[in-house]
Amino acid sequence: VWFNVQDYDAPVRINFDTSKPKFWKSFFSRSLPYPGLCSVQVSGFPIHMPFSEVRPLIEAVHSTGVHTIDVSNVEFALAVYIHAYPQNVLSVWIYVASLVRNR
Repeated sequence: VWFNVQDYDAPVRINFDTSKPKFWKSFFSRSLPYPGLCSVQVSGFPIHMPFSEVRPLIEAVHSTGVHTIDVSNVEFALAVYIHAYPQNVLSVWIYVASLVRNR
């Protein structure tokens, strides 16, 4: 597990080279060793669309196929962000994912 110590949090401005300590810091260390946590494997999609009506948004989420995973211990995640622009223009971001706990 790493955490970002850069001045930026926008993905386009972040340097993702975790080997550089001035950009990323390891959460675990000698004083706080890795406890052997189980892994959660994230499969998903970000969707970005203009908003005009709900039906195309539902169809876009459905077309990802994230819901078709055939595993008994699957959990799903959904997040939506809407940004308003002038002249009643709405930009919609939808994040959909399936999560499977691995040991």
